[in-house]
Amino acid sequence: MTLRRLYIIMMVCVPALGLACGQGRPFRNHHPLIADTFRPAVVGEISGPYGPTLALTLADRLARTPGLMSSGKDQGRVIISGRTEYVLKEISGRDLVHREKDTGRKETATRWDPLLERDIKATRPVVQTEVEEVSFVWREASLKTTFYLADAQGRELDGPKTLTVNLSEKYGGMNEYNPKGPRLASLPSQEETAAALVKETAARLIRIISPYATRFDNLLDEGVDVFGEDIILPGVESARSGQWEEAMKTWQEILAQNPDHPSALYNLGLAYERRSGQDNLVRARELFTRATRFGNNPLYREALTRATLALRQAENSQ
Repeated sequence: MTLRRLYIIMMVCVPALGLACGQGRPFRNHHPLIADTFRPAVVGEISGPYGPTLALTLADRLARTPGLMSSGKDQGRVIISGRTEYVLKEISGRDLVHREKDTGRKETATRWDPLLERDIKATRPVVQTEVEEVSFVWREASLKTTFYLADAQGRELDGPKTLTVNLSEKYGGMNEYNPKGPRLASLPSQEETAAALVKETAARLIRIISPYATRFDNLLDEGVDVFGEDIILPGVESARSGQWEEAMKTWQEILAQNPDHPSALYNLGLAYERRSGQDNLVRARELFTRATRFGNNPLYREALTRATLALRQAENSQ
């Protein structure tokens, strides 16, 4: 049999085998990041200073963020819109910096050495303290975004909410002689400062949108077998039909018998994450942590990262 004929047979027979043996279920795609498994999240109008820039940045981040999509408004199920307010203030001045300058001369000094029990002479450089005026710029900037989340029919999902990102930094002055301090020469332009605030705002908004835009039923784990584990699948099917409480009972029963079952831990964590709220996110993170400990699946690690970031965002907004 030639290699070409063997390749054709495999291309035809393997998918058919998947449907036949799996009782109508094709082979599972273990990677969730495919376009038809998520509810599209789109960006509407964001007005105000740097609002259009924020809208473009957010749309770009949506297109590149695992689990979210950016598409046309006619396809969007989660639409974010809002307005921005931008404030930038600068204070210029001079610091009086005390510096020791080497004069090039040396002096001999005598001191008592308690170990030798005698005076010893030592030579040291002669320094002179000078006071120098060093220029600085203190920049404070903030980008405040008031946003709304709505579905395609215009029904409000969340909002209005306010997200404020601040920047406060001193450039130059005493920092000129601090190895870790920003020097005056590194002062960014005002446009660069605004761009940094826009970028951080977009990143935070992504974490806020995620619970609304992600279809959790398509992130479920069916187990380690090719066609799913028999003990896991009933809970998965319940969740996909909208019966999440029934699904949770199924996975809790599995964990009562096997506390280290990774798929049950992960799916139960997903159910808690779906409920949102800080207490539920804490519980979800605990379950995702255990799932990553007992199973090797990119879904588990992505979920742990997602829950951790959501909790961090919730703590920062308090």
